[in-house]
Amino acid sequence: MPVRYVDALAIFEGPCAPEEADALLEWLRRTAKPSADLRACDAPHTALVQLLLAARVNLAAAPPDPMLAACLGAHLPLAAAPDPAPPGKLRSRAGRQTPQPPADRRPPQKARASK
Repeated sequence: MPVRYVDALAIFEGPCAPEEADALLEWLRRTAKPSADLRACDAPHTALVQLLLAARVNLAAAPPDPMLAACLGAHLPLAAAPDPAPPGKLRSRAGRQTPQPPADRRPPQKARASK
């Protein structure tokens, strides 16, 4: 079975077909604080992804596909929150640290070519 349910955790493994959507929906309705582990999920069907997004489940582990991980990470909270960013750093939604620009600096503007 591509999706296993262990208490409040859904574990996705391998390719997950749309036939799993009914069972996932029922589990989401019964579970108070659902979490999803997608680390072993090769290709979840969009029906399953839509259910996870609609239910706003916590991500226990992101999928191996970087694009899917970024999309889900932008909309779903992580089950274990990462450490706060050190002073002078901003943490993006994907969890990467980016340097914070000084308050008095603006981004450089491109020079316009004259005709």
